[in-house]
Amino acid sequence: MIELIFPIFMAIIVLGLLKSGRLSLDLSGVLIAALVTLLVATTNQSVLMAFSRLLSVGHPTLAIMGVAIGLLLGIVIVLAVMISDARHRQVVLLRRIAKIELSLKVK
Repeated sequence: MIELIFPIFMAIIVLGLLKSGRLSLDLSGVLIAALVTLLVATTNQSVLMAFSRLLSVGHPTLAIMGVAIGLLLGIVIVLAVMISDARHRQVVLLRRIAKIELSLKVK
């Protein structure tokens, strides 16, 4: 039961952020998938042992750490892509605004 406290606590935080509008659905999809993966991996002994065999790790807890680090890296990559896309859209909008201002000044 104690291993369920962290995923439940994180789920409450994510749902609260979703409800208040501070977290968008595209970001929360990756986060919810990561939370569910960690929940399944930590509560199911056979999945835990399969992860430790798959990663060739002697201790199952180190396998969970590897999965958690992998999920965190995945989330960081998704966020980095989203930030670069937003920056690109911002540059395009700024160029469009500059062209409109130049066309208004010429007249």
